[in-house]
Formats: sequence, structure tokens, C-alpha cells
Amino acid sequence: MPCEKPRCRQFLRATLLAGGLAATLPCVAEGQTAASSDPPSLFGDSWRVELGANVGLRPVYPGATRYGPMAAPDITLSYRHRVTLGREGLSLNILSVPGLALGPMIGLMDGRDHKDSARLNGMGDIQPSLALGAFVRWQHGPFSIRATVRQAATHSRNGLKATLGGEWRTPIASDLTLALGPDLNFGNGRYEQTWFGVTQAQAARSGLPAYHAGGGLQDAGAHIRLTWQATPRWQFRTFAGFSQLLLDAAGSPIVQRQTMLMGGVGAGYRF
Repeated sequence: MPCEKPRCRQFLRATLLAGGLAATLPCVAEGQTAASSDPPSLFGDSWRVELGANVGLRPVYPGATRYGPMAAPDITLSYRHRVTLGREGLSLNILSVPGLALGPMIGLMDGRDHKDSARLNGMGDIQPSLALGAFVRWQHGPFSIRATVRQAATHSRNGLKATLGGEWRTPIASDLTLALGPDLNFGNGRYEQTWFGVTQAQAARSGLPAYHAGGGLQDAGAHIRLTWQATPRWQFRTFAGFSQLLLDAAGSPIVQRQTMLMGGVGAGYRF
């Protein structure tokens, strides 16, 4: 059955949001060796296959006051911890250094539908875009740091976005793990203007004042996740996060609320 365009966009936004937050990661970090207690893979030692889903609530767009549902699959396919197809797209680890991963990636960048809020009337849509980029990840014991840079390819005016996040994980019971850490998002001038700027034409249509958003730090926040390992293969999780819009993003006339919250629950099965 063909997918209706607005529903496809909402599904894409939900998937990307769930993927962009480390709080929804169902098990070990990509590219890292699984714990010795992990069950053997049904597809052989070279493969890691995980299927799951997350549901929750998040703002309908960055800076919105209205919240909408999030329902997203959480799927990871990994071969020899080198090639991974997961929440952020397809990535290739080109290093063989324990605790460190680096390489190119290809995925999708989110879009925005003007029908999501009356505040966006006259602003037009932001089309989702294929994105090319790179990632680097460092892990030492319970601590990890990850950074990504992604440039919109099919809709290049959507610009470039970068993320930087950290996480600390610790067991709080034999079958419960707590993870938390900070998150930062950056955008270049094109990205920030697309998402938070208002051109003269958009101002004439929407009634909002014209506004130029420059590049730089977009928001800062944190996430927390509690994971219950119910069986060697099944796990369940609850997660939450917040972010605070900053600098030019915070001053945009489309922004109704600078502090954004999100949260939900999820489940995953490891093959």
C-alpha cells in the first residue's frame, strides 16, 4: 500500500529522532565488542542482529510547545563490527584500534512539515535529505564519547549538522543498567537558517518577522536511560532527555519554547 506523504514524513522524523539520541540504543555501542555474557548470535560470530522499537513523546518540531507521538523501529545489523546498518544509517569503521572507531557514514537528515503547527503557517516544508558524513567514537570502560558530522546531499540547502555526546554506564542491579550523559548539537549557517531563520518571503506569508540565524551551537542537553535485561536476548528500556535551545536558535520567532523534553519506552531482541 503506498504511504501517504505526511505519514511518511512523520515516520521518518520519529525514526531519526529515536536514532539521534543515544538514550534509545538497545545494547552495546556500535563497533564495540559485546560483553562475554551476550548469547551467541544465531547468524554466526561475525554478525550482530538486533530488532526493537521505541514509543514516546517529543516536540513536533524544535522549539514547539505541542508534543506529538513518536513510534520508531530500532534495528541494528552489524558485520564484524566493521559495517553497521543502524539508527543513523550505514557506517563503515576503518580502524582496528580497541576502543576507537572512525569512518564514513551515509544516512538521512530530518525534515519538517508546516502542518505540524499553526506557528509554521507560511513557512513551507523542509524536505528530508540524504546525508553524507563521518563519525568518531571512543570508549573506555563505562565511558564513551561520540561525534558525527553530516552534510545534506539531495537537498544541500539543508546544510551541515554536527553532534557531540558522551555517556557513562553503570549497573545498578544484576539485570539493570543506568546510562546518562550530555548532548550537544551544532549547525552551519545554512542548517540554522533553514530550521530557525525566516526569509522575507516567509515573513510576508506567515506574519512572522524576518530573522537571520547564524551557524554555531544550536542546543545543549542530556539524556538518561534505564535498561532491564529480562533474558539473555530480550531487554526493555525507558529513556528521557531534554535540550535547551541556545544562541540564534533560541531567538528565532518560530520558537515557542526553548526547553524541549522527550521520553518513552522501548524493547529489543538480540538474535
